[in-house]
Amino acid sequence: MTRGPFAYDFGDTAGMTPLLPMHTLGRNFVPEANHAIALTIREALKAKEEGKEKVILVNWSGHGLVDMAAYDSYLSGNLSNHSLEDGFAIRCPRLCHQISFSYCLHENGKLPCFKILDCWHSYFQVEKYLRETITEEEWENTFSTSGQPKILTLIELIQKAKNSKL
Repeated sequence: MTRGPFAYDFGDTAGMTPLLPMHTLGRNFVPEANHAIALTIREALKAKEEGKEKVILVNWSGHGLVDMAAYDSYLSGNLSNHSLEDGFAIRCPRLCHQISFSYCLHENGKLPCFKILDCWHSYFQVEKYLRETITEEEWENTFSTSGQPKILTLIELIQKAKNSKL
């Protein structure tokens, strides 16, 4: 299971507790039983490749109807991409507050933030997404040099302001 973003979320699925700081996948996140089946199949294929006899136990609960439709869509090539640009936010290590993916895409003027790969890689294939949506020149301009910390930018701005008053 992937560790979710560190954010404020309810400690229960009913939303009755106060908001608590935690690593969260959202209070409505419930993994389907089909993930356990998929892992079982992978383990069985691995054992077959290795020529080993293996007993694999599966704990299946729930009906799995939600995932079955998703797997069918995936296997038939009809799975549509959902945008992370709206609604989903993570804690930005540079700005120290929640931000959306769309902010990260345009944080550096028209270019993505230089830390976008580090921050978003555990949520989706961000590198693949960027390579498909930005030009090679934009890629180089974004990732060939790392940006400087915001504190240095602030210090430079303060110094420029002091110099302009003289």
